[in-house]
Amino acid sequence: MADFWQDLFDIPEEKALQIKGGMKISFSRQELKDYFDILLDIRPLERLAGETACWVLIPSTTGVYSFSIIFWVTKSLVLASLGSLGFMMSFSLLNQGAYNYFINKYFVRVFVHLITKVLYLIAAALLLYKNGHTLFISLSPFLWYIFIDRIPILYLISELLVAKTKSWMYKLPDPDGVLRQVGWYWARRYHLTQSESGRVTGSER
Repeated sequence: MADFWQDLFDIPEEKALQIKGGMKISFSRQELKDYFDILLDIRPLERLAGETACWVLIPSTTGVYSFSIIFWVTKSLVLASLGSLGFMMSFSLLNQGAYNYFINKYFVRVFVHLITKVLYLIAAALLLYKNGHTLFISLSPFLWYIFIDRIPILYLISELLVAKTKSWMYKLPDPDGVLRQVGWYWARRYHLTQSESGRVTGSER
C-alpha cells in the first residue's frame, strides 16, 4: 500500500470528503481534482489526505510532549500547563504555513503514534516519581495527555484562542488549509506550474 494512503469517503450532501479516522475535508472530490489537476495523476488524493491527517496532529502532539519537559525545567505545573498551551497555539498557527514530507514521515508520524506517546509518558512519570515527586505530580503528564488527546478539552480551548488569527492568516480552516499546503509542496517537488491562487495548471515547468 502506498505510503500515507488513507481511504476517502464521499459525503455528497455536504460536498465534502472524510477519511477513515474521521477527518473531514470541506471540498468535494471533483473540486479537488479541478484544483490539483495533473498532480493527482502523480500523487493520488488519498495520499495527500493521509499526509494531511498526520500533519494536523502536530499541535496536540507538541502539547503532549512539551508538558513534561517544561515541568522538568520549571518544577511548576502552572508554567508547564501555560507553556504547553503556548506551544500548541504556536504550532497551530504555523502548521498551514509550511509542509515537509521528510519531517512528516520520519518525525511527526513516529511521535503521533499511540505507542510512542504511552512509552514517553511512562518514562516521564517514572522519572518524576524517582526524583521525589508525589504520585499525583508524577501522573500529571498522563492527565495532561488525556485532556489534550483523549478528551481534548484543553486542545479545543487552545484552538478557539487562535481561530480568528488563523482565519485571517490562511482563509481556510484545518485540515483544508493543510491539504492545500501539502498539494503545493508536491506541485513544487514535481515542477508543476501553478496559478497565482496556487491552482495546479497541469503542465511541467
